[in-house]
Amino acid sequence: MSEDFSPSTFLQELAAAVMSRPDAAEVLVVLPSTRAASRFRKACAQYLGKAGWLPRTTTPNAWLQESTGLRPVDALEGLAYLYQAYKEVLVNEEDKPEPPGFVNFAPWGRVVLRDFNELDHYLADVDDVLQNLNSIAGMEAWDPSVALHEGSLQFLRQSARLKPLYHRFRAMLEPLGRGTTGYIARQAATRADVGHVGPVVVAGLAALTPAEQGFLLRIQAQGQLTLYADADPAYLTAAPVAFEAGGFRRDWDPALVVEPLKPLMAERPPKLHFVSCSSGVFECQWAAHALRQAPPASREETVLVLPDGGQLSMLLQSLDLAGEGVNVTMGLAWAESPVAGFFEGAMRMAEAGRSWREADVAAWLGHPISVALHPGPNWGHAVAEWRAKVAAGHWTWITPTRLAQHAPAPVATWLDALMPLTASDATGFLTGLSAWAEDIDRQLEALEEEADPSGAAPEVNPWIRAGWKRLLAAVTTCSQFQERFRLFQSAKDVRDLLNQQLNSERVDLQGEPEKGLQVMGLLETRALDFKRVIVLDCNEGVLPQTSLDDSNIPFDLRRSLQPRMPTRHQREAIYAYYLYRLLQRAEEVYLVYRSNDDEREASRYLLQLQHSFRPGGQLLPQVHLTVDLPMQTDRPAIPAIRWGEQASENLKRWSQKGISPSAVNTWLECPRKFYYQYIMGFREPAQAEEAMSSSIFGSVVHHVLDQGFKDRRGHVLRVEDFQHLLRDLNPLLDAAIAEKYNQELMAMGVNHLQLAIAKATLEKCLKVELQEVEEGEVTTLLGLEIPLEWTGEWPAPVGQMRFAGTADRMERWRDNLRIIDYKTGKVEPKDLKIKSAEWIEQFASNKFPKALQLLMYGAIARKWLDQGIPVPPEDQPDHGRWIRTLPSETPIIAAIRSTRNLKDGAMSLEEDGEVLHIDSEKAQAFFDWLAAEIRRIHDEKPDISHRTEAAYCPYCVVLDPLERPF
Repeated sequence: MSEDFSPSTFLQELAAAVMSRPDAAEVLVVLPSTRAASRFRKACAQYLGKAGWLPRTTTPNAWLQESTGLRPVDALEGLAYLYQAYKEVLVNEEDKPEPPGFVNFAPWGRVVLRDFNELDHYLADVDDVLQNLNSIAGMEAWDPSVALHEGSLQFLRQSARLKPLYHRFRAMLEPLGRGTTGYIARQAATRADVGHVGPVVVAGLAALTPAEQGFLLRIQAQGQLTLYADADPAYLTAAPVAFEAGGFRRDWDPALVVEPLKPLMAERPPKLHFVSCSSGVFECQWAAHALRQAPPASREETVLVLPDGGQLSMLLQSLDLAGEGVNVTMGLAWAESPVAGFFEGAMRMAEAGRSWREADVAAWLGHPISVALHPGPNWGHAVAEWRAKVAAGHWTWITPTRLAQHAPAPVATWLDALMPLTASDATGFLTGLSAWAEDIDRQLEALEEEADPSGAAPEVNPWIRAGWKRLLAAVTTCSQFQERFRLFQSAKDVRDLLNQQLNSERVDLQGEPEKGLQVMGLLETRALDFKRVIVLDCNEGVLPQTSLDDSNIPFDLRRSLQPRMPTRHQREAIYAYYLYRLLQRAEEVYLVYRSNDDEREASRYLLQLQHSFRPGGQLLPQVHLTVDLPMQTDRPAIPAIRWGEQASENLKRWSQKGISPSAVNTWLECPRKFYYQYIMGFREPAQAEEAMSSSIFGSVVHHVLDQGFKDRRGHVLRVEDFQHLLRDLNPLLDAAIAEKYNQELMAMGVNHLQLAIAKATLEKCLKVELQEVEEGEVTTLLGLEIPLEWTGEWPAPVGQMRFAGTADRMERWRDNLRIIDYKTGKVEPKDLKIKSAEWIEQFASNKFPKALQLLMYGAIARKWLDQGIPVPPEDQPDHGRWIRTLPSETPIIAAIRSTRNLKDGAMSLEEDGEVLHIDSEKAQAFFDWLAAEIRRIHDEKPDISHRTEAAYCPYCVVLDPLERPF
């Protein structure tokens, strides 16, 4: 033995015991898992300290398979063979009933498979049990006063079929050398040849079924078995309290000889920490906090245990141990794996046929797997280009024509690959699905080979690779059995079965078992020891799980059999054993539970450890800790953005490109929002909208008014002009929808209502103006949708600035040039009243954004009349044609017509209670104020901070502090 070898774990002690035997190299060591076997071999090598022969290791299932020559069927295979056996049983019945479809059979078939497996594991007399089960079913269904209805008759028929179904199923598998794990264990216990078996050491097993115990007894009878139990006398001994953690061990056949146990917990008791948390999220956050507080070197001696894998995804997100390694030895639920959402999205589109919802397509193109399979910037650019086209056309459904005509090549190729999956027949669908899944598997494999740890080529998410392998295996099995047995009638049958099968499974992630923090389920901890143990979800219903698997065999019948078949009590006892076993060689144990869960109280195992479990007559050392999420009393400060030279350059370019009223109002609302949108150029990507948004609603209204009055430019508006427009409203609305939105979305639902609202709004608005004309108002229409722009010069560093906007309507009214802005939202006269002495402060407070917009429009128009209206190029329309006929001294006013406040008519911009006539002085003062703001930003380079009054600014997200006080 090496001088440095000091055994402290079960596997190290086992290694010392095995390696000290003279026949060590000939011994077969059976351990609960491949992970335990790996650690055992490492311990043997440490024991030797030099080159030498190590004993062979295996797991119980592999050993049973080797001893019997039988291979197990997986879940889907077993279900397919059981279905074939079931159809043959039906054929042998007198009335030869029609079998159900495979997908309808599957839920009942899974229950039957589980029952058959248990009957074999517990060495039950199958014929006797199933006959008794049929008799019980008959008694439950029988009522002498009432004739049996069809449901009861069907129940009895199914019960009667179980016995012939078991024998037909077994007869089908035997020639193939296949069987369930229970059948393989029964064969090992009753028929396997053990005469040639050499020395065997079995260690760390707990819940041995009668069949497995029978096999061990046969090996023991040959004098070749040495059996080590990984347990502690403190919970195995029946007196004074029979702890359920020792129930399995106490149920072992008394004839099995077990090596003596050490009273570990009495000699070296672990310190227990009972950690009460306020929620499941906080449990994960506390675990991550506890790990951050511990020295990194201790993490390889730490295990995080999840009795239920439901919180695995949340826990992995909470662990910020990037680069330090997290080794997940428990499976991730299929529904939580990255592959699940990707596959479900593909199946939704496959089921929809060849016309897909835009939302499904967008989600699928942006899925991490789609992105991972298209490395580099080209994919992002292609998807952005495609989504921009979709948004511009408001396509909520993507047809093959739209895809072929408008999609960039990478997007079209990626979506075209889904077309074979739209087949409706099962065989065609499976052919396309297999080819598609295999092609993606090859792409993932190629990316894995190209991955560069330095970051030059990104590594593939291991959960994607593992999940896709599992999906490909399920698809391959379905294809094989469809070819052999014709199980499925339609593509929907295949999709339904795949969903049933995959959603009940977990995806394994194989990793280096000795590296990084260990995250395990209770089952994976068998035979492994850690100095520091953190167990989450220590609540009743999770630890132990109290839900029962469906079964045809009732509780009373299970209890009456010899040996007894397992019930809920035996299942819960195994959870207790796994937990107690973790305490044996640990130094610190943290049992984390939710204290305010209305559905689940703290696990009873915690109460046992706190009050009744007394190794050596003493309670284990205990610490109680309560952690709650602290209430945030003050809003966390949002760090300011430093204004730099690049920002100044961008500001200059922006001011020369065109300053709009909305940009100025954004600056006044929240400088941070302005910085992101206008200086950095950040924009949310355009999206196709199924429901007409308020902005599109406004565009439709403006378009109708523009088209309805376009022939009256330069003329006085008459009563008949409004009457004609009211009469032609429907075709004008249709044309506006076709231009600004998507006509095919207007036939029903909320858009149909929006169209009716738009029509009613326009009718009311036009009738108000019609009444004004009837009452004698004389208005000359000068233009509609008029682009306004003016460029001015200021001293450095401001330089040249361009101001721009679009006036909805300009008219000659009472010798004034009146600028009209239509608003589909609510505007009131008070929103347009400013004070001559305070107008800068009023605008700077962002309390009068609509007044600022009118003043900017009026100021540009004033510059036009003062300096001359610009003449557009010959190939562009002259929007200023009729304005150019006005005298330069024409007064300018600006007003808003609100479709939600029609009673106030055209509401004018006012100053000190009077209609504001925007003269040259006011216009220049307005532009000089904006130039001064630009100069201030250039000179002061202020930190860009969130304006607290902008409560709903989307760019000012408040993040919780990284570190939370516990």
